[in-house]
Amino acid sequence: MASASPVDTLPIDVWHHIFKFAYTDGGFIGATLSRISRSFRAVSAPYRFHSVRLSKIKGIEKFLAAYEAALADAAASSTDPPRVRHLLFTFLPGEVDMIILEGSFHMRDWHSWQMAKIDWNTRFVARVTRLFELVASHLETFAVLQCPEVVLPFVRCPQFPALRELTLLHEDALFVYTPKKAYSWMEPKDADFCGSGTPPTYEELAASPLFPALERLHLARGYWGPTLPLWDAVAPRLTHLRISGADVLAGLPLWDALSGKPQAFSDLVALVVQPKLKGAETGVDETQAEPLEAVVERLRQVETECPSLDAILVPAVIASPDVDGLWDWTEWLIKEWTARAVGERGPWVTKESEKQL
Repeated sequence: MASASPVDTLPIDVWHHIFKFAYTDGGFIGATLSRISRSFRAVSAPYRFHSVRLSKIKGIEKFLAAYEAALADAAASSTDPPRVRHLLFTFLPGEVDMIILEGSFHMRDWHSWQMAKIDWNTRFVARVTRLFELVASHLETFAVLQCPEVVLPFVRCPQFPALRELTLLHEDALFVYTPKKAYSWMEPKDADFCGSGTPPTYEELAASPLFPALERLHLARGYWGPTLPLWDAVAPRLTHLRISGADVLAGLPLWDALSGKPQAFSDLVALVVQPKLKGAETGVDETQAEPLEAVVERLRQVETECPSLDAILVPAVIASPDVDGLWDWTEWLIKEWTARAVGERGPWVTKESEKQL
């Protein structure tokens, strides 16, 4: 007598709970378990794409083909379609399929790189536009990790009505754009933004917010000053904001916005700031003490002017000698994205006893 299938030994509801917590690694587990058997594939199908990690345009293309096929299968069989709940972009050195110029290079190399980047940007915009069309309506968490050498281009996005948490490393140009910001001189200029069209104005964003339900925004290791005011329109219901690896200047537009009348980010209840200090991994450069004191003073001022806001300062980041600790950041943020997908606290602190992360 044949032994019972694993699917037959547990109720379907139990399997659904297992899939929900197991499929949080970006897609590998979902793809692997779907090969166990036909019955297992059928039961796990709605959760196969529960979390997805993408780092190349070719990877996006493969995902789109697989996901669209799965949606078609679900429609044909009148079963629940698979939904992407958690999405991670890791367009980083060693993963991204775009050439990275390193060190000194000849001008002809730069011109060749620009032509290649224009082509890459155009393909990225087309693929990601389609990706967002398919996943935006059900996405709950999204982390976009990128490196300064390959800035992701602006994409005109649909609304993400269910997105509650967003993490950005280095840049937010994928979602917002302002001519006031000094973008990388290496990045090619395109009047049509590689087919995406002209970015919306603050007024247009306010009338139709990209993230109407977003509650938590984590900005890490970047200069957010020029575009930060736009996020009041992009995410009008924001309640938690964390700025990690920030210097005092990066927060000035935020301080001004919180002190203004009317106050920006009016629903904000928690502001978490993690300063960045220059120095060795094991010590602090004393010349940076005054900026840190300025951050502390600003936070105290914000708490005074905004009584309903809990301003929290967490231990400073010490910039490591190798690329300002880029790999430390990415590893940490990936772990936090995974933790948040299963409901753990992640980078968010809410009281004094939690400040030591």
